[in-house]
Amino acid sequence: MMNISEFVKETIKQVCDGVFAASLECSQSDVIVNPTISIGENGEYFIPRNPSSVAMQRRVQKIDFDIAVEVTESEEKGGEGGISIHVFSAKGNLSTQTTNSTINRVCFSVPICLPTQDCFDDQ
Repeated sequence: MMNISEFVKETIKQVCDGVFAASLECSQSDVIVNPTISIGENGEYFIPRNPSSVAMQRRVQKIDFDIAVEVTESEEKGGEGGISIHVFSAKGNLSTQTTNSTINRVCFSVPICLPTQDCFDDQ
């Protein structure tokens, strides 16, 4: 069973690690992953030829989460009842118990600046 905070932490960490690893690997092919950019008058992103004349920016992006959370209330024969909240999962076991569960959705976004790649290292 994974709690929501661990899930969010691991998801963000893996996204950041993946972006960083992709930027290292793709740079060999002259691909720039998540570069520092400038924003033009029409809102388009671009990398200027002369970065000292234009304000360079890191983009704030969002990681959207839509998590199914199951609240389970159960009472096992000969045991205590209880309520547990966990990230939705499927599992099986052999026991005699009465279970009531409710699934709720938790939706939220986390603003983040992902690792950037400097486009001007060789100048």
